[in-house]
Amino acid sequence: MTNPYPTPSVSRLTSSFAAALLALAFTATGHAQIFPKPVTSAQLATPVSQATGLMVSKVGTGYSRGSGAIARNGKLIYSCGHMIAANGVWSSELYFLPAYNASAFPDLSLMKPVRGYKSYSEYRGPGGNLEFSRDFIVAYDANTTFGTPLQTYADGASLLLSSTTSKLIAGYPAKIDYTGASGATFQYYTGSFTGAMSTVLPTYLTIVGVSTGGGNSGGPVFVSDNGTQKIAGVLISGATNAAGVYALTSVAETMAQSAMAAIGVTGAPAPSGPPSSSTPPSTPTPPAPSTPSAPPAPPAPPAPPAPPAPVQSVTLSTNSSFTLRDNTTAYSLLNLPVTTLGGTVKTVTFSLNITAKAAGDLDVFLRSPNGRVSVLSTKNSKLKKSNLVITNTSLTSTFAGSECNGVWGLFMRDAIKGNACKFNSTSLTITRL
Repeated sequence: MTNPYPTPSVSRLTSSFAAALLALAFTATGHAQIFPKPVTSAQLATPVSQATGLMVSKVGTGYSRGSGAIARNGKLIYSCGHMIAANGVWSSELYFLPAYNASAFPDLSLMKPVRGYKSYSEYRGPGGNLEFSRDFIVAYDANTTFGTPLQTYADGASLLLSSTTSKLIAGYPAKIDYTGASGATFQYYTGSFTGAMSTVLPTYLTIVGVSTGGGNSGGPVFVSDNGTQKIAGVLISGATNAAGVYALTSVAETMAQSAMAAIGVTGAPAPSGPPSSSTPPSTPTPPAPSTPSAPPAPPAPPAPPAPPAPVQSVTLSTNSSFTLRDNTTAYSLLNLPVTTLGGTVKTVTFSLNITAKAAGDLDVFLRSPNGRVSVLSTKNSKLKKSNLVITNTSLTSTFAGSECNGVWGLFMRDAIKGNACKFNSTSLTITRL
């Protein structure tokens, strides 16, 4: 294949998308600044480096670079949405090359073509927080096994929001630390960090003090599981001292399942914990010699009365009204703690009443204790109907199998200026298996 690049110059190959990413203002977290460093030869041989790769996309007449990672199945790649779309124009060519590590840009003939992808149907390219919350793809090719896949978390968001998990970002930054220093096409890792990310939208998280450099969009974001790095999200935006991440939730897993169905392959469910250690077989012992039969046992005493049946359902409700702040990026959080159920969710029924002159002003979502999210309202300036009223609506498809006990969070904000919105009441009913 003829190389379509005008020259093998990294500066000309730097993603045009990187310059368009948001220079976001974040709240400081207090941890030290984290910058990327080139991988060592030892790191390059690890599963993380072998599955992380350079991506190239042709959108319109130009080529752009980014990063991706083999995940869930050897034929799947997780990356960012703006690798395949910009301003509503979609990619006509997409390539991937895992574990590449060199100063010179590879010829396209060395890269593996990617034939398809699953994405959010509403996504049109970078353009604000809502688009960043959809900035994710699962790319695939039925005829190519890209390599050994990395494991993923079904609910990466809750792990990225924690201040106790060890995190790491990998990929191919074209410009290092936003100083202008060239990253060429070497693979880089950030140092490990434990800082908790912040929620902008349920799947769009940000963190201060972590910077990877321009051109690294789509790079995998890891959380360590007892030393095993598993993917919890992908890098989608950045600024001089901050990073934005698409967090994996059940939506990402649905895309992965859809991609595998499209090419006729199956994959194991995303792991939720470390693999159990194996126990060596015990040494067989000879059978004990037979002994004379014991005399019949005396009749057993009557059984004690059965304990009361466990609670099967609980309803949490409040009608303590309050006014939401107008035109804000901060969410009002209403905590709904569940302590008496135990087990996992069988059904969830939800009601909500918010008075609003324009319901399109509202961003609202419900989050379970283990991080699953149901989006109840998304800001839409064109939606002019009044009030947000949800009555006994089933949210079981999102939350079935989640832990019942813990704090359920109702997040609400009035995101458009001009009309005051008032929370009136909510009700959450959970039944357990």
